Amino acid sequence: MKPISSSPLQENLDSSLELKALPQSSHLFHHKELADLLKKGELPIGQALELAKQLGLSLNELTLRGPEVTNQVLEDMLHACPNIQELDISWCPNLTDAALSKLPKDLKILDLSYNKITNAAIDHLPQGLQTLILIGCKNLTDTMINKLPSGLQNLDLSECHLLTNAAIGLLPQGLISLDVSYTHITDEMIDTLPKCLRSLNLCGCRHLTGMTLNKLPKGLLHLSVCDCPNLIDIAIDRLP
Repeated sequence: MKPISSSPLQENLDSSLELKALPQSSHLFHHKELADLLKKGELPIGQALELAKQLGLSLNELTLRGPEVTNQVLEDMLHACPNIQELDISWCPNLTDAALSKLPKDLKILDLSYNKITNAAIDHLPQGLQTLILIGCKNLTDTMINKLPSGLQNLDLSECHLLTNAAIGLLPQGLISLDVSYTHITDEMIDTLPKCLRSLNLCGCRHLTGMTLNKLPKGLLHLSVCDCPNLIDIAIDRLP
């Protein structure tokens, strides 16, 4: 993932002596601009925490990335901002499964991509979660599928290489968007896809064959099949 370049507002923050010392009425820092910095993950952890304490209940989106993000850092941030509904904690190599036990109950969107979490982490997910992104979580196996929130609508399992066909049949049946790109699934899983699916990404699933398209869910509206060498001359009129 490309590093985020510094913005003029961040440079102003970095040049200040202490973020917590900023006057509440400062004309340099508007509430929305400050909240945007936390949404984009553009602040060092220390400054981000101080800003989170200022915004408190009003903040509903948060991004934290990097090795500085530990279980304690995440807990402190979420304690300061208990109303977070969209949380991106991807690329945090020092987070463990236990960190997810402190997630807000009203969380709707969660990105855990490229972390070292295991199946045990899934036990801590809020039941009201709607979107879950697990790109490149290479320790996850089929066992975790049964633990996913039943109301999940959007799920990204791309590059989760330990998943097999058996996992697909255990997915929440209300899913409308599924990404299993660059996994090792085969044609056998197509019959077990959730029937409500509207969007499906199969890019890089190199074991799929041309017969797959005849078995896709009837209501599918969007299908991605790039980098599938055995799906030759795919015809749009074969889609359900």
